[in-house]
Formats: sequence, C-alpha cells, structure tokens
Amino acid sequence: MEFQLFDAEYIKNITEDFTELIIDLDNSDEEYKKISFPSWIKKIDIYDYKHKLDNLPDKLETLILDNYKLPLDKLPKDLKELELDVSFNGCLDNLPINLSSLKVKSKHTLNLTNLPDNIQSLQLFGKSYVIHKLPNNLKKLMIKDISNYSELINNLPHGLVELELHKCDYPLDNLPSGLKNLTFFLKYNYPLDNLPPSLKKLKLSEYNFPLNNLPTNLRYLQISGYNFPLTSLPEKLKTLKIGTSCEINYLPDSIKQLVIIKKLNNKLTIFPKKLQNLRLLDYHFPLDNLPDNLEILELSSYKGQLNSLPLHLKILILYEYHKNTEYDLNFLPPNLKLLILSTNINLSIDNLPDSIEVLYLHKNYDLPIQYLPSNIKYIYINDDNQNKDMIIEEIKKISNDVIIIELHNSNYINIIDKHIDEFK
Repeated sequence: MEFQLFDAEYIKNITEDFTELIIDLDNSDEEYKKISFPSWIKKIDIYDYKHKLDNLPDKLETLILDNYKLPLDKLPKDLKELELDVSFNGCLDNLPINLSSLKVKSKHTLNLTNLPDNIQSLQLFGKSYVIHKLPNNLKKLMIKDISNYSELINNLPHGLVELELHKCDYPLDNLPSGLKNLTFFLKYNYPLDNLPPSLKKLKLSEYNFPLNNLPTNLRYLQISGYNFPLTSLPEKLKTLKIGTSCEINYLPDSIKQLVIIKKLNNKLTIFPKKLQNLRLLDYHFPLDNLPDNLEILELSSYKGQLNSLPLHLKILILYEYHKNTEYDLNFLPPNLKLLILSTNINLSIDNLPDSIEVLYLHKNYDLPIQYLPSNIKYIYINDDNQNKDMIIEEIKKISNDVIIIELHNSNYINIIDKHIDEFK
C-alpha cells in the first residue's frame, strides 16, 4: 500500500502494511527534513529533499527523485528502478549492479559512462549526457534527442526489443535483428526500407515516404502526417491507426482494430472481415457495409444514419463536435449492450433497445426521460451536468434498481474498460 508523507513527524505512523512512500515535506520545517526510513519500504517517491540520501532502506527497489540536487553515492544494492528529474546534477558512477531501469530527465551534462550491464530499460530525456556504450542487456531504449548520440544509434545492443525516438536526424541503417517495437514521436526524414523482419509494432509521425516494404510480421501500425495512398499492408496486421487524410485502397482481413482520426477523401468500400473495433472521425460516407463481426463502433462527427449497423454490435459511442446533430436512435442493433452519448448528442433515449445494460449521458444532456431499457443496470452521468438532479429523479421514478454513477470526468474509455468483459 501507499503512504503519503507531508510531515516527517508522522514517519513513525507507517506500519509494515505500507511498502510505498510518497514524500513531500514542508521546506520551512528544517528540523524534520532528515528522515529515518522504515527498513521494509520498497518504493520511495520523494520531492524537494534537501538532505543527502545516505540512509535509504536496504530493501528499496524503486527510487523516484524530484528536485533532488545532491550526490547519489550510497544507493541500496538491490535497487531495481531509478528515476531522476531535470534538476539532478550529481554523480552516477556507483549505480547498483542489479539496477534494471534508469530514467534520466536531467537538463545538466551527466556522466553516464559506467552504466551497469543489467539495465534493461533506459530513458534519456537530455541531449548532453556523456555516454559511450549502452548496457549489453538493454531491452528498451528511449532517447528524446539523438543529436549527440549518433554513434550509439548505429551500435545498438543486439538484444534490444523496443526503441522510442523523439527527434531523430540520422538514418537508422543498423537496427537490431530482434527489434519488436519502433516509435518515432516526431518527423523522421529517412526511408524505412530495411526494417527487421521481427518488428511487430511501428509508430510513425510525419513520415513522407511510401510504406511499401513493411515487415510481414507487423501486427500494429500507427501513422500520421502520411500523404501516400495505402495500397499494401502486411497480411498479419491486427491494429491500424491512421491520423492522416491519405487514401486507403487496401485493408487486410486480419485487422481487428481500425482507428481513423482524420477526414477521409474516399469511402471505405471494403472493411476487414475480422474487424471488431472501429473508430471513425468526421466520416461523411454511409456505413452500409460494416462487417458482421464488429463489436465496438465509435463515431465522431458522423454525417450519416445509423440504420445499417451490424446486428451483433455491442458497444456504440457517439461523439459530436458540432451542436444540433440529429441521429435516429430508433434503429439501433437489438444486441447493443453499451451506449455512450458524448458531447453535443442531445437525443431522446426513450426508444432504446431493451438489450442495453450500460448508458452514459454527457454534461449537456437535458431531455426528459420517460422510458428505460428493461435490462439497464448502470447509468453514468457527467458530474458537470447542470440537470443531473432532474435526470436522476426521473430515472428513479422509472426504476430503483438502476445503479447511477456520477463521473467527475468524461473519459468514457474507463467505462468501456470496466464493463467490456461482461459482454463477451
């Protein structure tokens, strides 16, 4: 369990039930700044600590430091994870040999020439660290700016599995043969014609070369700022996420999740046969050819009708950026289980299918409710809805068995995650 400490005096109140400690002390109380840490603590997240950390518990596994500016020369030998924020400017010559994860956000020039070979995850946010060699056992590498690390990029460990790059101004010609995940957070200006065949997941941003030679084992592809037609994709692809208005001419039947968050210039004439999850933003063409296997459908600013949805659809999310959009909810699939009416969807729910078990009403919903589906179990109401008291009263008049939940935020993804297993 987690214990939050705001006054060092209360350190004595920590029992062995608490193995995680978050510390944010009042700087004005100097006599309490030096802390005697309980020996059983396994994780410490500490902010603005002004004393040298030379008495950390031997069993400590995770240490997160925020605004700590003193040396770290006496870390516990069993420490597994270390995270340093932008203000750290100390020495890192004596890191524990069993350290497996290191995250460095410091804006200072740090010497990282003695990294333990057991490190498996390394995240470097600064661009002026002194580092000549990456750990031999490294599995995951994230570099925010590789301007000063070109030699490292061309000599990546053979066992590297995941590589994440923000600013990358060098061609990647020597990627490890076993690499599985590759992410570019910013524009990449070199063709990717020799990706390793082991690659399973690829994320590209502002990529201006045709994607004609993708690995056949690729399972996940996410692209944005891409202006070429999609005419060829790997036949084993499971997830495709597109943040661009490119022309889509081909989709393999293996795709189970398709997300398109930019307006398309052409209608999708054929959807993948195995498609289960579909999200479309600003799609202006009729949805009259959706596959029978589709279970989850999210529509944002959709301009068509909803009278041709698959019979087996279980989850429907309607999101609208513009006000006064009219959907006809009288023809929803008879097996629908979860319906989310998000921003600006202000339609009557009196004629919903009785199959619906979960319903979400957004903060602007203000229509009277006279009927509820017979199988309804949960109704979520945005806490910012000014009419929520009236809505709750109307719901209770119809049924006292419905569980009403007021949400403090409108993240409906959490609702789906909570209930989706119930619908399988």
